[in-house]
Amino acid sequence: MHRTATTLLRARGGSLLPRMTSSIRSYSSNTPKPMDDPPASQSSPMLNILSTPVGAITVSAVGTGTFTVRNTQHTGGVILVNGSVLLWDTPQFGIQANEGPFFVANGVTTTSKVESVGSVFDTWTEAPFKLFEFVHPVPEILVVGTGATMHLMPLHLRKYLNGLGMQIEIMSTRHAASTYNLLTQEGRKVAAALLPVVPTSARTGLPIVTVQTGKKPT
Repeated sequence: MHRTATTLLRARGGSLLPRMTSSIRSYSSNTPKPMDDPPASQSSPMLNILSTPVGAITVSAVGTGTFTVRNTQHTGGVILVNGSVLLWDTPQFGIQANEGPFFVANGVTTTSKVESVGSVFDTWTEAPFKLFEFVHPVPEILVVGTGATMHLMPLHLRKYLNGLGMQIEIMSTRHAASTYNLLTQEGRKVAAALLPVVPTSARTGLPIVTVQTGKKPT
């Protein structure tokens, strides 16, 4: 099974980000434009997320596999940084979004009930966070939501993000969204990387794996 970590980064309103590294890919989407997007004539076709923030954004709702930001519902993981909403497709519990819904336990693929699953960060390299090497200004704080429950971030990822100049806060996704909103309202330079409560692909909108029951999604 291919385990290379990838990220799906898509700007709100369907604009695509340029490919910045070999580990970052962009996909088109039929997601409707947010109601408060500026007219196309006022901006270039490509959204420049490296520029000064265009305005504070907050998460108004967290569903089981979705996030609502600026009146638009996004499926799967999201990154909120410098006034932009990016869809974030990265492995969850060691399973790639394009590999279909199943379990991998101790290297064995199965659709039957398993006794336990590992961390949401299983198989992760730095690739899902490479975006932050190109963001300016760099956020002071990155709030990471790890799904239904809190999972400790591996030390190599924490060191990598700290090395970029960010303080890391790890918590369950619902708490992470609330914390991000509060810090944003306080005027802090904060970003959020939020995995869905139920592992869901941002690219396909389908469940990746059912962690709670150990059964293949129907």
